[in-house]
Amino acid sequence: MTGPLVGGGGDPANLLLRDVRALDPREGVDARRDVSVRFGHIAELAEPGTLEPVDGQETIDGGGRLVAMPAFFDPHVHLRTPGQEHKENLESGTRAAAAGGYAGVIAMPNTDPVLDSAPLLGAVR
Repeated sequence: MTGPLVGGGGDPANLLLRDVRALDPREGVDARRDVSVRFGHIAELAEPGTLEPVDGQETIDGGGRLVAMPAFFDPHVHLRTPGQEHKENLESGTRAAAAGGYAGVIAMPNTDPVLDSAPLLGAVR
């Protein structure tokens, strides 16, 4: 299970996405829908134009052009920490991934020095 969707301030998202293409291959959903997100979790899917905002939800009108789908996960990321932080570091790499819609990344093991001990890995963590 994943954690809640959060807003810019770090609080759980509370929003209504109107008329977006909702895509969830695991559930067999691929249709235009209103999507209600409450406390960071999808609370309801409904036909476009049928949901009303509740509890001060921010409303975003997708106009059928926005897509709501599961986030991506990138298993091949060069975060360069430790040893090559001038190219990229944990913060810049994970911020770039998040801006591109990625929910998670796996760092490649090609660091210098090599992360080959628990204390070194703990320092990066």
